Amino acid sequence: MAKLLLKTGAACCFALSVGHLACLGFLDEAFALYGIDATMNGIAAAYGTWTLYAITVLIALAFAVCGLYGLAAVGVAWLRWLPFVKLVVYSAATVFLLRGIWGMAMLAADFTTLELVSTLVATALGAFYLAGGIAAAAKK
Repeated sequence: MAKLLLKTGAACCFALSVGHLACLGFLDEAFALYGIDATMNGIAAAYGTWTLYAITVLIALAFAVCGLYGLAAVGVAWLRWLPFVKLVVYSAATVFLLRGIWGMAMLAADFTTLELVSTLVATALGAFYLAGGIAAAAKK
């Protein structure tokens, strides 16, 4: 079961990574969809438009790294060289769960379907990585 949870979490992370990269062609629309266009326009005004692209690529890279570490935790042979696998898996779980908790707190006042889905995805990823990490560690 641990392998299934971590593989599912890794697959979701890879999908989120690709999704972020796919948004590079239409960042303004993506930011408007999420309701963060004012914040991102402020960042662009202060630091340059290139910053928005850099942030998006870094987020995509972070999701990809989480996916790789999820696969390393299940024992994928070509990823065994990665250091600190348990630490990264538990850190990813913590970040995803904190994002889920933060999202739930924000949803209490008002929310859109997209915000609800984003919060549920983050919470599910946190649960996959936490439960998968715990189960994988228990087997060793």
